[in-house]
Amino acid sequence: MGQVRVGVVERLDVGIRISDGDSFGADAKVWIVKSPVFDVAFVGGFDTYVIPGLFDEGTSAATRAYTGPLVGLNLSRAVSLTAWYAVTRLAWTGHPNSELDGVGQWTGQGGFGADVRVTPRFAIHPGVALIHWGTSTGTDPEWSVVYGVGFSGGHLPSFDDVK
Repeated sequence: MGQVRVGVVERLDVGIRISDGDSFGADAKVWIVKSPVFDVAFVGGFDTYVIPGLFDEGTSAATRAYTGPLVGLNLSRAVSLTAWYAVTRLAWTGHPNSELDGVGQWTGQGGFGADVRVTPRFAIHPGVALIHWGTSTGTDPEWSVVYGVGFSGGHLPSFDDVK
């Protein structure tokens, strides 16, 4: 998984994610609290996964819309640790279970990572996420662990106030 983020203004950035050629997504992050010790942001976005042969019956797709908080602990001007959680609305397309095909399910996802600011206009973001995919079988919940590296550029928040 890889993501590219661009800072639009001091407290707003947008991201685009493309992974393995079979999924894409976009989101926006608004920083609500910015302090020398911790930061709080609100993130909202969507992603779509196209999954050939997932249920041994052709191609399926999962589309998720999500929103939730992100909290950062600023260790230095160059490094922050982050954690986030999002409430997610998931819908399947091409699901063999007609009761679930096209029906939305409430799920969740969360994760943690680091922000490593290489320069004031460029940062690297390694991270890992736990994603709940709902109950694609109708009974048993399904989970995925996703990891990757993202990159940010442009007008990023200043961390000059961090000691």
